[in-house]
Amino acid sequence: MLLTCSNDTFAKLLNPHTLQPYRQYEFLKPCRGAAISPLFDSEDCQKFHMMLVGGQDARDVTTTKAAEGGFAIKLMSIIHGDKLAEITGHYGTVHSVAFTPDGTCFATGAEDGWVHHHMFMPEYFTKKFE
Repeated sequence: MLLTCSNDTFAKLLNPHTLQPYRQYEFLKPCRGAAISPLFDSEDCQKFHMMLVGGQDARDVTTTKAAEGGFAIKLMSIIHGDKLAEITGHYGTVHSVAFTPDGTCFATGAEDGWVHHHMFMPEYFTKKFE
């Protein structure tokens, strides 16, 4: 599968052979980065999850209402499109996200100049997190 994102606030899950969309997800902010969990096809701890990151342009922060902006990192269900968790910490537009190969952690990069390393809590792997 292929996951894309765009400034139009949408992320799309595409068939990699035909590039036809399977599903579309609304992020509500410009979506700047997307990643599918490597646990998608895990036999032990399957997670149909994706990370979407983004936010308004940093240059627009002072000219918009607080509710319009934000620098978002969202863990979402691929199947239902529901937000499962929202992660904070950056104070600039988030542009990139990547999972570790084992799916236990992920990293985000933003205009604030920082790369944040995030670890999932143990409950993520022991309880049904859907």
